[in-house]
Amino acid sequence: MYNDYIRLNYLLNILQWENYVDNKNHDLNDSCDKIFECIDNMRKNKEIIFLNRYIREWIDKSKEVAFLRNKLDNFDNYMDEEVITKEELSDKIYIDVINLMKLRDKKSIELGFTGYMDAIIKSDNMTYEMLTGWLNDYLDKNLERANQIIKKYNIKWKSWFSDLDKINNSDTQSVDPHKMLYRLAEKMDMLEVINNIKIYYKNNICFTTILGSDDIRISMSDINCLNDVRTLFHEFGHAILYYYSSKDSSDLYFQITPCLDEVFAVIIENIAPIMVLSESEIEKIDEINCLEYTRTALSALFELELWNNTSMAEKLYEKHYSRLNLEIENPKLWRFDSFRSIDCMYIHNYTLGQIASEHFKNIFYSKFERNDKIIEKLTASSCTNASCFFMKSEHEYKYDCECKSYGMMLKRLCSEINKVNYIDILNYV
Repeated sequence: MYNDYIRLNYLLNILQWENYVDNKNHDLNDSCDKIFECIDNMRKNKEIIFLNRYIREWIDKSKEVAFLRNKLDNFDNYMDEEVITKEELSDKIYIDVINLMKLRDKKSIELGFTGYMDAIIKSDNMTYEMLTGWLNDYLDKNLERANQIIKKYNIKWKSWFSDLDKINNSDTQSVDPHKMLYRLAEKMDMLEVINNIKIYYKNNICFTTILGSDDIRISMSDINCLNDVRTLFHEFGHAILYYYSSKDSSDLYFQITPCLDEVFAVIIENIAPIMVLSESEIEKIDEINCLEYTRTALSALFELELWNNTSMAEKLYEKHYSRLNLEIENPKLWRFDSFRSIDCMYIHNYTLGQIASEHFKNIFYSKFERNDKIIEKLTASSCTNASCFFMKSEHEYKYDCECKSYGMMLKRLCSEINKVNYIDILNYV
């Protein structure tokens, strides 16, 4: 039964890849039904420990939930006309968004939880108080800086993502993404990852998936700005985790919770620039991260409050996002955000990843402090690219050794990913 579960998940990943990348129109409902049946049978037969990933998956693959989730994942299902505004689309999907929340609550209650929010938080070995505490603590430390960056770049809420793409100070159009990832993998002694994954560019959607134990794929848009570079590092983080978690045990990938999946990707997203970009580029990406993970923290707090009070959605949307000191146009668009529909109770994972990345950056820097304060020389170097630091010197040798040592720690984490939870990540050494 468990082998059927793995086979069906690979098949679903293949169908989703073809839908997203090849513009196919596969009906995913049958695959979701079969996966649900597998999980439910294993649960009843006590063939698996029904924890972590299985809780979310059992709920989201159930027939009614999967049907609405798959419908909302393709807005063509709501397009009666060739041209439709976001506001009109938001109105069309509203009933389905609300019904999907209710259905998720209903299935969660069947498992003994008070609702979907309770199910997801507990499946990650957290409490509501722990999660909101982490999110609010992050905002206490970063919200003021985020607002300063917003003012610095004249960022608008209605053009948030395109404005982030303008935070740029280098000719990224001339960047060879494969060479950049090769350099990163070489430093962390992870060239085998580069040699065993496939990266597809020029796509409108960015994501990483595994279509078989030896078939890991990244879908990326072209690299046109530093935000694209940051996204590439993030997706490569997923690929690293999938590769090393599947290397010795092909089914370990299926034990990775969505929380730890995103947390690990954000850690790589933060570490990679330090290894292969210039100081000025690192600074710009750090500004983008501050903006994005402040936004995701606010988004998560909005969702947590929304889940118990959907009738106040527009007011709650304005309440939370107005903390960014931006004009929030048309709060009805909260329905349009995929994190309110197909990927509910998910967006907090990105901010949790950013919080964890501070711990992992401190580990990285401490390695150099132990080696004659190499990091001081690194930041004082006149070379503009990290790969040029300490050329032909003792410091270069130590730098490369420490990068490889750091890579070994990350590989170990990947191989242990089914044994740790988020609190373990915050204290990982």
